[in-house]
Amino acid sequence: MLCLSQITSWGVLYYAFPVLATSISTSTGWSLPAITAGFGRPRKLAHSSGPTGGPDCDGSARL
Repeated sequence: MLCLSQITSWGVLYYAFPVLATSISTSTGWSLPAITAGFGRPRKLAHSSGPTGGPDCDGSARL
C-alpha cells in the first residue's frame, strides 16, 4: 500500500506542477523561472543533505 501511495503522490506532484505553474505565475505575478526555482531548490537541498543527514538520523534512532 505504501508503494502505491508513494507512486501516486510523486506522480501527482511532478505532473501537476507544470500544469499549474502558469496559473501560479499569473495569479502571483512571479516569473515562471522563479516558480520553477522555488520548486527545484528544496529538492536539491534534500538531495545534497541526505548523505550527511541520513546517517545522523539512523544513529540517533538506534536503541
